[in-house]
Amino acid sequence: MLKHLLSTLAVLACATVALAADEATSTERPISGFIPLKWPCYAGILLYGVSWIFLFAHWIRTGRPSYMITLLIGMFFMSIGFALRLWYIGNPYKVMNYAVSNSVTLLSPCFFLATDYVLLSQLSLSLGEEVSRRCLLIRRTWLVKIFLAADILTFLIQGGAGGMQASGGSMANLGEKAMLGGLGLQVASFGLFVLVLAHFGFKVRQLYPSVWYTPTQSFSEIYGPLKISPVDDWRQLYIVLCLTSVAILIRCAFRLCEYLGGYDSYLATHEAFFYSFDAFPLWLGMTLFVFLWPARCLSPRALEHSYTGTSNMEMGKRILTSDSRY
Repeated sequence: MLKHLLSTLAVLACATVALAADEATSTERPISGFIPLKWPCYAGILLYGVSWIFLFAHWIRTGRPSYMITLLIGMFFMSIGFALRLWYIGNPYKVMNYAVSNSVTLLSPCFFLATDYVLLSQLSLSLGEEVSRRCLLIRRTWLVKIFLAADILTFLIQGGAGGMQASGGSMANLGEKAMLGGLGLQVASFGLFVLVLAHFGFKVRQLYPSVWYTPTQSFSEIYGPLKISPVDDWRQLYIVLCLTSVAILIRCAFRLCEYLGGYDSYLATHEAFFYSFDAFPLWLGMTLFVFLWPARCLSPRALEHSYTGTSNMEMGKRILTSDSRY
């Protein structure tokens, strides 16, 4: 699925440039309605870049887990997006500059959404097939496929709509409507995922209290930008997943409100809103993985419970058979 996602983004980039080529420049006003400030772009490059370095170091030191590659790609392209924003500032009257820079920052977060999908699947599996089957609203083997397919569809719509808006003329109105449709579908899709995530935690606590009430470690033992030691308490990763989902929902809600107001809306033409409700919440949410690298909670050693000597998978099976009252 990741290969298809990368191919989709490449096609979208080419399509956006092609749509923008019809009207190469505008002499009336900057394409975005304003000329962005440079210093927030440098701050975005720095913050996302530094977080990417830490995440990449974690990835290398923990055996390069394939399920975390989406996070690395998303953080990398967000940094590139701010660099392209500087490129747009150099010529804010050229449609191609705006279309490409805007598309990268608009589409890169799809990798963050994919990261949460994969992590919930991995986390449920770490607790055992029975726990996964009884506590997930959607079968684990279909979880990532369904939500990732929905994201590819919504970002296809958003990518094409962005190109139509930037090209101006009669295409702009159609682009606004298509963008609203794509954003609405994205909010609905991720909202459903948040429901699945919340339901999972509730059902584990209700049906498997012995799994939910795991031994806790001190805050300093669990969280740290350089730590790769195993974490026994899987709930810490679940909490981080919930927090990252909140950050993504804030971003999705902002984007929907921005485009509801139209291409020239107050939200769209004042970049402070973009940084406050898009770039910063996403950076903050994804940087939580710097302090709690998911592989620490999902590694074989981390899945061992000190009070039983058995893995979460084995525990889930035992609880299912022994605690029949649940």
